[in-house]
Amino acid sequence: GRNESVRSRFCGMGTGTQGFAGGEGNFSGWKGIMQAEFYRRMGIVCRRIPRGRVATYGQIALLCGKPRNSRQVGYGLKMGLAGEDVPAHRVVNSQGILSGAAYFETYDLQKLLLAEEGVQAVWTPKGWQVDLGRFGWKNTFEEAEELRAEFLKAPAEA
Repeated sequence: GRNESVRSRFCGMGTGTQGFAGGEGNFSGWKGIMQAEFYRRMGIVCRRIPRGRVATYGQIALLCGKPRNSRQVGYGLKMGLAGEDVPAHRVVNSQGILSGAAYFETYDLQKLLLAEEGVQAVWTPKGWQVDLGRFGWKNTFEEAEELRAEFLKAPAEA
């Protein structure tokens, strides 16, 4: 299907899921190099989320070339592995829930940062939620191609 087409064009790191090489910041061996590359790509993608929009963990994983690694996106954001100045407040779960809110300095900080950008969140039994239809980043195929080209640059060039 369409995801397979996107996956084959933009998944330069293969298609299996990656585990973690021993925890925070331990990027030893081939597996560690692949994880470091994933987090580099993740930072690039997150920095592209437009102001006033949100993206899902799964969307970021797909754009990074690892469509099954949405949990790794969450881990990377929580641990700060995607680098400096990453707008983590713009990342939500697949239902639009601010599921990472507990990892901000205060529980409502993610909601407040989004509100400053015009993104409204409403309280639900599952937590604060944004309307993905209204506020979700609908990245284009061209944007995905631009990201892929940026991924192929050496880290110093990016």
